[in-house]
Amino acid sequence: GFTETAKFGASGIGDLIVLAKYQLIAPRINSPFELALGGGASLPTGSFTKEQNNSQLSIDLQPGTGATTLIAWAFAMRSFPAEGLRFFASTTYRYSGTNFDGYRIGDEFVVGLGGEYELNEHFDGSLFLRSRFASQDYANRRTLSATGGTYHDFMPSLSYSDGPSHMRVFGQLPIYRNV
Repeated sequence: GFTETAKFGASGIGDLIVLAKYQLIAPRINSPFELALGGGASLPTGSFTKEQNNSQLSIDLQPGTGATTLIAWAFAMRSFPAEGLRFFASTTYRYSGTNFDGYRIGDEFVVGLGGEYELNEHFDGSLFLRSRFASQDYANRRTLSATGGTYHDFMPSLSYSDGPSHMRVFGQLPIYRNV
């Protein structure tokens, strides 16, 4: 016989993210190094109480989280223009607040390292390794199983630029997962 599987999901406006960037060191022709810091917050503008079949959907299916989250990030890049090379590193830390239902998404730390090579006048190829470390979620005075974890991804890309136009195609290949 034919069995229909249940489909879950919600739609709506998500949480608003506001970030500010400060460039500590701007790249120059005689010093092709860049360093930028930033910070901001994710504000609880999206609904986190959507229901389906008279049951509230889990937080990962909601448009919003219902909590304020603080975000800090940093970016550094060193270029070698004569060789057509750029190396870069980035990091983001997210400190999550608790929503009105007492649910707190686990804090998250993401770090990435990569390099980009100028293939010709219009094309660049890059390789990026990203690692994400997430704490377990918390609700009803206990940590929740099957949340949080460690994730490592390899992300190759190819980009095309011509004047003001820029297009990038990339992939995300999981290397390691431990939920």
